[in-house]
Amino acid sequence: MLKQAWKQGSIPDQGGVVLVSATRFTFSRLWDMPRILYTGMGLGRRWHLLEGAIGVSLGADLLRRTTYTISVWKSEADLRSFLTSPEHLRLMRDYRARVTGSAATTWTVDGFRLGQAWKEAPARLAEAARKPAPA
Repeated sequence: MLKQAWKQGSIPDQGGVVLVSATRFTFSRLWDMPRILYTGMGLGRRWHLLEGAIGVSLGADLLRRTTYTISVWKSEADLRSFLTSPEHLRLMRDYRARVTGSAATTWTVDGFRLGQAWKEAPARLAEAARKPAPA
């Protein structure tokens, strides 16, 4: 899997309890991957402007047509603000028809370590994918 370097958010990681978010999206066609990655990196270029964002790392498994994110937030409210932002909503709308599978999860951790988050994310995402969607 290819991983992008850590992208610093609007606030530094000062230790303590933070919210970690992990996502996985699988797309229908390999052909779509370059554009999807370019669009995602474009969103990452604005990461330092996002309220409550501590940082983000993107990953991609091109042969499996799958992208991953690990993002870290000061609070659940900050993550929700990002998820409902016009930029994120546009990204989701533009690529929704190309997604064949997805999972997302969050957890809190006292003292974030990126390597540890990447190790934990696959199991947490698999568990999230098994849960029924909220009604």
